[in-house]
Amino acid sequence: MKTLRNREATSQELQETLALILKYHGTIPNKLGIRVNPEFYKYSEVLMRLCRHPNTNKKLIIDFDRALEKKNPEYIREINDALTKGLNSLGV
Repeated sequence: MKTLRNREATSQELQETLALILKYHGTIPNKLGIRVNPEFYKYSEVLMRLCRHPNTNKKLIIDFDRALEKKNPEYIREINDALTKGLNSLGV
């Protein structure tokens, strides 16, 4: 997360950080009934920070989104919503 907060981190550093997140923390805990697990909001923040980072690119965003959805099919809708919010926050 430190790399995502660092506005001077390169695309390569972002890619390495996202790979580590997926490797060690890629699985979101199960939903609590119909509600998302509170841990999901950390992943939502990662998506938001990734979208807003000055050195990100569409490949990083799409690859992370797809990998997260593949590992967590139960959360596809919520991941898409978080990604949409992140992209909309750019104001482009």
